[in-house]
Amino acid sequence: MTDTNVVKDFSQEVRIASDGSGPFNYVVGAFYQHRKRGYQQEHHEAGFDAVIGAPSTSLGTPETDQSYFATQDIRQTQKALFAELSYKILPELTATAGLRYFHFKERSATYASGALNGSPSSSKGKFSEDGVTPKFNLSYELGKNNMVYAQAV
Repeated sequence: MTDTNVVKDFSQEVRIASDGSGPFNYVVGAFYQHRKRGYQQEHHEAGFDAVIGAPSTSLGTPETDQSYFATQDIRQTQKALFAELSYKILPELTATAGLRYFHFKERSATYASGALNGSPSSSKGKFSEDGVTPKFNLSYELGKNNMVYAQAV
């Protein structure tokens, strides 16, 4: 059996942020990701075609002596915009609120064949989702190296 998995991934994020010196601070940005994934699985058995009495290519495999062959192509795209604003209520106490909007899209195509698959089969699929994720945070600095916080998303 041979499994091959190839992933090509590109992602980019751009941010603009305040310098953190005042009581109000902010971060605003955008995110982009594009991923391609190709997966292939093959089962080769020497003499398989002789055992079944026919070439396995007649069952949809690309090569002889293959009991199973499958390939899958997946493409995903994700885009997001985000913003966060924080305010120092006291020197040790900071409140933060933020929002993240996202759009996710996926397309896939699958093909499988061979005697172990029964007969050649294929499918295509699409999926997409949009949403907004809020964020609320309250943090308290207990000293130079310690902090406690509560966060809701």
